[in-house]
Amino acid sequence: MTAPPPRRYASNMLDAKLLEATRAAQFQALADPVRLQIVAALSRRPHCVCEIQSAIGPIAANLLSYHLAILRGAGLVSAQRRGRWLDYRLELAALAALRDSLPGTVAVLDAATAAEDACGCGTGRRSPRRTGVPTGATSRRAKKRA
Repeated sequence: MTAPPPRRYASNMLDAKLLEATRAAQFQALADPVRLQIVAALSRRPHCVCEIQSAIGPIAANLLSYHLAILRGAGLVSAQRRGRWLDYRLELAALAALRDSLPGTVAVLDAATAAEDACGCGTGRRSPRRTGVPTGATSRRAKKRA
């Protein structure tokens, strides 16, 4: 005889819904190209606003402040006051949790890494047989040029 399924309490369901909403807001925050550039700049080390501004290119200070506020609100970036300046840094735990919330992310990344390692050439590139293109085959574009 099998055990009955565990009861779901309202608090567990609310927690799950809140977590889903949080993850959706975080993905939404990353859906802007400027914010992705900010995350890329902060991935190297913490920066103050002026360093972020010079790293991502010409952007108005108020627009940069707006994008940083969106990232802070989503919990992806935190700030620490240093005198008159704010140093921004990535919240690595939040980004890791966001990555892990993607369905099959770990399995897909592990499979991709294993496929690159199986190449055996030491460059990390896949062999032509693994790309689905038979050796010696040419693309349509190459045939048109010939």
